[in-house]
Amino acid sequence: MKPPEFIDFAQQLAVQAVSTPALLRTVTSRAYYGAFHLAKEFIRSLGLPVTAKHDTHIWLMGSQQQSAHEAGKLLADLNNARINADYKLEEATPELPAFARKSVERARAVQSLLLACEGVVASQITARRTSAGR
Repeated sequence: MKPPEFIDFAQQLAVQAVSTPALLRTVTSRAYYGAFHLAKEFIRSLGLPVTAKHDTHIWLMGSQQQSAHEAGKLLADLNNARINADYKLEEATPELPAFARKSVERARAVQSLLLACEGVVASQITARRTSAGR
C-alpha cells in the first residue's frame, strides 16, 4: 500500500451521502496517516533517521526549506485533529463533515508541499532542528 491511498480513501469517505460519527472520525484518521507516511518517506529519502514516533512534523517544521516547513505545520495540525478524532470521543467537532473535509484538504496540501521539496538536501531539514535544540 502507498501513503496516497490513505488520502484517497479518506476523500472517498468524506463525500459519502450518509455520514456517521465513526465514518467522519475515520476520514480524519486516514487523512493524517496518509500524510504522516508521505512525510516519513520524504525524511527517509534524505537519509535521515525515521522512528515509529509521530514526530515527523518536527523534522519538517525545523526545515529551512519553506515548503517542508509548511508541510510540517500542516502535519502537526492533522496529528492534533487525529488525536481528537481517535481518542477524544467526548468532543463532537471531529464528527462534523466540514472537519473531515478539512482534514483531507490538509493531507492533500502536505502531499503537494512535499512534492515541491524535490531536490531538498538533508542539511536543509536538520539545520533549524539542531539550532532549536530539539
